[in-house]
Amino acid sequence: MGLAQRWGERFPRWMLPLAGRPVPVRLATVPATIVAILVASASIWVLTGDHDTSLFDGAVAPVLLWPLWSVALGAATYAYHLRRRPPCPRCGRTRTPLDRPEPAR
Repeated sequence: MGLAQRWGERFPRWMLPLAGRPVPVRLATVPATIVAILVASASIWVLTGDHDTSLFDGAVAPVLLWPLWSVALGAATYAYHLRRRPPCPRCGRTRTPLDRPEPAR
């Protein structure tokens, strides 16, 4: 949720030594990328069927959503990176490919 919420960009007030400071981009993107890769690799185990439990077992059923979760987390991480990246050092543009073009005046 921190990748999409306001508190993913600035530390909240209750974090006294860091309150109000910007969250470093890598502090959010590196762990999220690692988790997305780990969940994707774990979902391969589920999809290949190299396990002894039935897929209809109540304990295994939530694991069937792991492939979707890993893709969604990867997409959210990439969008966070695009939104928070610094301006281009060559041209100074801060727009991302996801931004809408500015209206003509």
